[in-house]
Amino acid sequence: MAEQKKEFFWKYESVLDHDITPEQFKAITGCSWERRFEYLQIVVNSPYAGASDICLLYGGRYGRPRNENVCNKYSALAAKAPMVMDYCY
Repeated sequence: MAEQKKEFFWKYESVLDHDITPEQFKAITGCSWERRFEYLQIVVNSPYAGASDICLLYGGRYGRPRNENVCNKYSALAAKAPMVMDYCY
């Protein structure tokens, strides 16, 4: 059987590529299911930006059994995400 190429839901990988339910999406991101495309445009703006939310999804909370290997994998990827800081003067 030929291996299928994995396609991301968006340009970069996000929690939406991991069979997340609307309830889990709301708990992890704080966004309603109806605003998921806005979440993708604003939050998932670099190759590793969605990894921290994926890590939370597999971390054993939010109605999904804990998968430590996957959680650790995305935790390491999340550390590569560019950090954005806002300053107010």
